[in-house]
Amino acid sequence: MSKVRILLVEASPDRRSETLGWLDSLGFDCDAVASGPEAISSARVRDYAMILLNLTTPEGLAAVQRIRAEGNETPAAAFTPNPDEEDKSRCRAAGVNTFLPKALDRSELAQLLGRWIQTETAWLD
Repeated sequence: MSKVRILLVEASPDRRSETLGWLDSLGFDCDAVASGPEAISSARVRDYAMILLNLTTPEGLAAVQRIRAEGNETPAAAFTPNPDEEDKSRCRAAGVNTFLPKALDRSELAQLLGRWIQTETAWLD
């Protein structure tokens, strides 16, 4: 059985590396990009179970909006340091489905993915 694939949109190389490690340890395959335009390109050529987006990624929200406009309904979660109503409203308008606070931790990430992705990978055991 192939692994479930996640698209990580994170500009920070350190946070990208850390999050990729967590996703791998949870049993996911992952593509990681550093900007919104890269996310759009990736979403056009691959199917993903989830898009994880750091809200501060350059052109990140615009990318989700474009991905939605192209008919892609892959669930999207935004990491935000302060998920206040203004941020949530902007994100929802762009097509983001759910939110995670920064600083992100592995446990919160696993819980979010468990709620949004139906899979039989080992991390659900």
